[in-house]
Amino acid sequence: IAATGFWSHDGSTIYAQSLIFPDYDNWIIQFNGNCGNNAFTSLTELENTGLRIFPNPAEGILNIEPTVVLNNASLSIINALGETVKSISSINGSSFGLVTNELKNGIYFLRLQDGEQGYSATFIKE
Repeated sequence: IAATGFWSHDGSTIYAQSLIFPDYDNWIIQFNGNCGNNAFTSLTELENTGLRIFPNPAEGILNIEPTVVLNNASLSIINALGETVKSISSINGSSFGLVTNELKNGIYFLRLQDGEQGYSATFIKE
């Protein structure tokens, strides 16, 4: 059992993942205020089934293979500070590669949205 997580830069959201083989659970936990000092506002568990990413850690290209064919999907890459560092829209097909050369080394949260279905994963850029 392992877990990872990181706060957004403003301290209002934590992106978390538990790693219990063979299942991975992902959450976005939002707070009302800095580091949850005020009221808890929402917890969203994100679907990770049906999304394969490799190699992880990534050095140049991260391959992304959902088990469904994407139709006008969008992708966001969020760094450990909670900042969106890359966004891609209009993704179609059954697989694609994400160029990671411009990303700094570290842990990133990947969020793929295809209509009502959302997928997420954590990856390391080396």
